Amino acid sequence: MDHKQLNLSLSRFARTEDQSDSLILLCVQLIKAAVNCIDDIETIQEYVGYENGHQQRLPVILLFKHRAEEIRDD
Repeated sequence: MDHKQLNLSLSRFARTEDQSDSLILLCVQLIKAAVNCIDDIETIQEYVGYENGHQQRLPVILLFKHRAEEIRDD
């Protein structure tokens, strides 16, 4: 999944009937910024474990997957 598809997926995830497009964009940016602040695989594994056990938000899990790949490449 490329960045454009991931952004679209996150936007759909963040959208509710009461939110404007600018608020949705802000939510997506905040989620992405938070994930990008994680700098170790163990923390990512803990968050993915939580997502799998409770929320099961695929777009967020994909962000964690992408971030883990970045950390491994460094």
